[in-house]
Amino acid sequence: MRQFLLPPRQGGILLGFYAKRDNMRYLEVTVMGKINRVLVRYLREDGKTQSVNLQNANLSDGNPHSIILRISGLQHDLITMELYVDCRQMDSSVGLPAMVTIPPEQADTIDVRTGHRAYTRMQGSLEELKLFLGGTVVRVGALQECPFQRDDAVRNMGMI
Repeated sequence: MRQFLLPPRQGGILLGFYAKRDNMRYLEVTVMGKINRVLVRYLREDGKTQSVNLQNANLSDGNPHSIILRISGLQHDLITMELYVDCRQMDSSVGLPAMVTIPPEQADTIDVRTGHRAYTRMQGSLEELKLFLGGTVVRVGALQECPFQRDDAVRNMGMI
């Protein structure tokens, strides 16, 4: 995601992927402004919902921000989520259960929504949204105008 603005201590759903038929949530990203968290909920392979709290996300301070939520390991048994705010890694969670796989022939049954859900609407504005499939955090950072350098990105991920 890139460039959005939330009033102080507000929040809401930034992005969600839902089944068109029954509104089932596949993936949802919510900013919880009062407690400075990003909550990511997704459907696991076993049909249960997994919740991931990513901390230190001071996004609802009345200033424009950009975030990158990187989800890696989608082709494996365990996934990793990393949260970057204004080009700095704020939190990560590793060893998460795998997401449900959606067959390519069912892709047109998925609804992508920004800023709202049936019962709630995000306060503030979302100026631009980009979704990237694949690539390293350095490559995505470059597309987002984040000056990640290979060494810094590796250091931020705790690999050095």
